[in-house]
Amino acid sequence: MTSADPKLFRVKTDSQKLRTIVDADGREVIVKGREDEEQSKKLEEISDLLVAAGYFRAQIKGVSPFDKVVGGICWCIDSCNVDIDAELLFQEDLSIGQKISLTEKIVVVLPEMKCPHRIEPHQIQGLDFIHIFPVIQWLVKRAMESREERQEYLCSLAVNKFHTQFKMKNDSTGPRYKGVAAIIEKYKTQSNSQDKSKPSEKLLQRVEDSLLDTEIETKEDKDSTMQADDIIFAFEKYSTDSDMNMKIEKEKLQRELQQVRANKAKLIELINENKAQIQSYRELQQVNVDIPSDQVEIADKLKDLYVTYESLKEKEKKFKEECKMQLAELQRSTEDSSDNDQDESDMKQQVAELSEKVSKMKLKLAQKSRSVAVLERKIDQVPGRDELAQYQRRFLELYTQIAAKHKETKQFYTLYNTFNDSYSYLSKELSLLNSILDSYPEAMNSQASKEQFIQQFENIVDGVRQNKYKVEQRRNSEKFQRDQLSNQLTSLLEQQRQYVMAQKQLSAECHNYETLLKQAQNSTS
Repeated sequence: MTSADPKLFRVKTDSQKLRTIVDADGREVIVKGREDEEQSKKLEEISDLLVAAGYFRAQIKGVSPFDKVVGGICWCIDSCNVDIDAELLFQEDLSIGQKISLTEKIVVVLPEMKCPHRIEPHQIQGLDFIHIFPVIQWLVKRAMESREERQEYLCSLAVNKFHTQFKMKNDSTGPRYKGVAAIIEKYKTQSNSQDKSKPSEKLLQRVEDSLLDTEIETKEDKDSTMQADDIIFAFEKYSTDSDMNMKIEKEKLQRELQQVRANKAKLIELINENKAQIQSYRELQQVNVDIPSDQVEIADKLKDLYVTYESLKEKEKKFKEECKMQLAELQRSTEDSSDNDQDESDMKQQVAELSEKVSKMKLKLAQKSRSVAVLERKIDQVPGRDELAQYQRRFLELYTQIAAKHKETKQFYTLYNTFNDSYSYLSKELSLLNSILDSYPEAMNSQASKEQFIQQFENIVDGVRQNKYKVEQRRNSEKFQRDQLSNQLTSLLEQQRQYVMAQKQLSAECHNYETLLKQAQNSTS
């Protein structure tokens, strides 16, 4: 036998690196991670984009490309400030399962953010930077826009807060406060003592604050204006009376000021409650509008079921109360009939009957439990989807190995038969040559033996020709059979191609039919 050619078993190597990952169904998937110049260029562009956006972790050389890309995606999604139904928490030391779960969550969140680019989890895990780059580019753009919007909102909020809490000295306070200042200047006292000299700036500030607080109420309620006038009148009286009256009026003003502030807080609380109720009502209206027509019946059924549940809950509560009452009555009747022997014997009989019933029910329960256990074992023996997938994959591997081994064995048989035929032909040729060599000197001694030798030699040549003809005939039959099988294979391949084309056309027609059916249903609804 000849030695096997090592070129036949040489593994072809290229610039692609195979990676084995596990998908959501627990199956191993081989992903080709490309390691060419375009991939490295896209990785550099992604790192530059993330660093320009503010994710400086992407420029650390010790961080792996997967951590850079996935961490940058999570950071961009977090910076976009959108409401998503997922928790995208990226950490450095993640397990394989956590990485798979994180990539699947990212792929689910991107369509919710209306990302125009589509990406699959195995592309992220396989570091397909060519398909990841458009997604990173869109996320960085969205994050920058969200940052600018948040900056404008915070600036406007800060300006609004400043104008509501502070007022510049050059700002006009209105004719109302100018009149108040004039009244304060007119009625201030002329005493030399610090307590009686003039209203201090703090007191003036308190009065102005009280008037500012009450002005909000005067725009919606005229009673607040009367309170401000009372405060001005009290201040005028306070400026002209004695020290005792000043203290009394000051306390009165403080009480009134506290009352006004309390009223203001109550009004603000009522306004906030009304706003919350209006918002909730609008959300309910929006929810009612957003509910599709085919889900209205489901919502009605859920409402009916909820009403039924509440009624059953109420009935259960009443039933428990009735049971408690009956139990109390039975206890009272038991206590009353404790002296009666007949009742005691009846009770014992009832207890015995109930005990027998309980034992029977326990036996039935044990039988049911055994049957349930048997059914559970049968159910557990049925392989699941993952197990069937593993079996199928293993059977395919075994079939491939068996087919390869069968082909190799068949080649060995063919080679053996060829060598055996060659050996037999060579043996016959050698024996023939030996017989010719042995009989040639004797045949050349006389003319008769010479003619006999020539005749035998011609017979041998005719036999060889007949054998050659048979071999050629068998070879031609094998060629004919090979041509027939080749034609049959060609026709089968053509049929397969036509079948694939017909399947594609059928799937396209089914898709069009489903689209038309949905359009018809929407038009009828």
